[in-house]
Amino acid sequence: MKIHGFSTNMYGWVERWKVDGRTPNWEEIFSACAEAGLDAVEIDPDTEKLALVRSLGLSVSGSYLGLSLHIPLTLEDIERTVLPFAERLAFAEGTDLLLNADPLDWKNPIRKSEDELKIQGENLSCIADLVAPMGLKVSMHNHAAKNQDALGDLRSVTQYAESNVGLCIDIGWAHIAGCDPIAMGKNLSRAPIFLSLEKPEREHSNRRFT
Repeated sequence: MKIHGFSTNMYGWVERWKVDGRTPNWEEIFSACAEAGLDAVEIDPDTEKLALVRSLGLSVSGSYLGLSLHIPLTLEDIERTVLPFAERLAFAEGTDLLLNADPLDWKNPIRKSEDELKIQGENLSCIADLVAPMGLKVSMHNHAAKNQDALGDLRSVTQYAESNVGLCIDIGWAHIAGCDPIAMGKNLSRAPIFLSLEKPEREHSNRRFT
């Protein structure tokens, strides 16, 4: 395994600021990332954020986008929702577009049928094909809280997506869903595999960040 560097998403940092009673401030957060020795951040690199990141010697490794991927998406849907996001990432010289397979309703998630998981895999493959000319790779990021739902999302990649779709394993959410993140990675013998490190609490709605 070749390690290119260490990157972080922003969720934990923003929550840490809130827990400490501070209003999240991007310059402060990016400065803290640089002081921690990180090489890169995962953000939607709009002009202002990209300038701040680069001024601190950081780079943009990837971006994170949540979509309901298990419903049919037309090419026009993808071009409207994904391509502007991907274009900003490519301009920032990032490489990885991480897609969360969102439920239609986070407050009342419904288990996806096998047909819907197949659609999810097909949508992931379509997006991967569209952004590949920009130098971007697509990986699905797991966020299901129940075991069968998490395994279903995994199956949408391993069984129904093309080989250019990778997997970003969120260890915290895998733990909440009762899944073994190592076993999840072993189910995917091709394409990128990323590990998202997070400390889960017993109730995921009350997680603390350290």
